[in-house]
Amino acid sequence: DLTTDSVGVVDRAGKLIEGVVPSIERTGKLIDEIAAASRQQDSSMQELQDAIHEMEAAAEENTSASEQLSEIAQVLNEHADNLMQEIAFFKIDMDGASEIIQERKPVVTPQVSTPKNFSAPSSVNVNTTSSPSDFDDEFSEFD
Repeated sequence: DLTTDSVGVVDRAGKLIEGVVPSIERTGKLIDEIAAASRQQDSSMQELQDAIHEMEAAAEENTSASEQLSEIAQVLNEHADNLMQEIAFFKIDMDGASEIIQERKPVVTPQVSTPKNFSAPSSVNVNTTSSPSDFDDEFSEFD
């Protein structure tokens, strides 16, 4: 009787094991699929991180370029202000200028008669020791 009971228990255990084996195989396949999906997610995450780093680098470059453009704009603005100040030195009142022009009388050129017996002096004293820079004292240089 014990033998028969033992054979029955072994048969049930065999059937239970036969039912568990396919479940174990399905579980193994699911684990493999989960591992593959995990590797794919890891790869995707790495690509996302690389893309984020590239975007951060581009944002830093844009920020740097914007700062440089701002500095250039400030320098150009200062140059424009300086030029306006220098040009203001040369400005004239156009209304006043037109009044002066209208008030002018026509210029009459006097008739000068040349002498009939004109002769050049026998000797002309020409100063050859002066250089063009000798005459520059009356001029001033603008910076």
